[in-house]
Amino acid sequence: MKNKLDVDIDKDNPQSTVSNMNNPLTNEKEICQFYENEIRRAISESKSNTERALGGVLRSIKGTLVADITEAIVKIAWMKKGGSPYVIKFDQAREILCVKESYIKRQKNPAVREYLNSNRKEGFGFSVDKHVFIDGELVLGIECKAYAENAMLKRILFDFDLLKQNHPDMNCALVQLESMLGGDYANGKEFQLGSIKSHALMSQFDYDLNIITLLEGERKVNEPVHDPKHLKTLEPKLVRIAIERIKGLLPNPH
Repeated sequence: MKNKLDVDIDKDNPQSTVSNMNNPLTNEKEICQFYENEIRRAISESKSNTERALGGVLRSIKGTLVADITEAIVKIAWMKKGGSPYVIKFDQAREILCVKESYIKRQKNPAVREYLNSNRKEGFGFSVDKHVFIDGELVLGIECKAYAENAMLKRILFDFDLLKQNHPDMNCALVQLESMLGGDYANGKEFQLGSIKSHALMSQFDYDLNIITLLEGERKVNEPVHDPKHLKTLEPKLVRIAIERIKGLLPNPH
């Protein structure tokens, strides 16, 4: 199929292929227990690492935590729709954004045009955190964040915009552990009005970004969830809400 974007797949990316059913979390209770275990691990790491190393360790734990929970939520949502576990796959393959021919043509210097023509396919690799495929078709892209604020949201929206140009029927979601977007994204309820700043950014794009927050209560910089004084519990109710919302973003099984 002719790409709307000039895009190739980066086959050399070592993270390009992910197994379809590696994640063992199968229900809300297991997801909540997994979250608790990982937060305990973060607390332990915060005591045993130097301050300099701690930031990277915690980012790694939280980043993997959200990605693993998100993958489990997608699989549960798909099974609840009656979908086969053998047709859903997760892939992080980068797509290569090539230099547009129209851009090359408007370069006045012939040496620049020749250079771009010779190397246009090398391009720029991009992806989002989770590419969800059903029967080989990309149906859902998900960004997984420990938290998001609006400067980050701007970058997320642009990444999805690039991906949507080549996959126009794909749905888009942001799954965040905590929210710094303002508004009521962290109200712990099924429905949110959102925040004006976030809506202002999202309104610049011709697609909808579905924002899902796993923990109730806006993130406070000086109250990290790995600090025993500021622990937050992942409630089964919020996991169920996330499952239902993702369920609505997946296609009906054939």
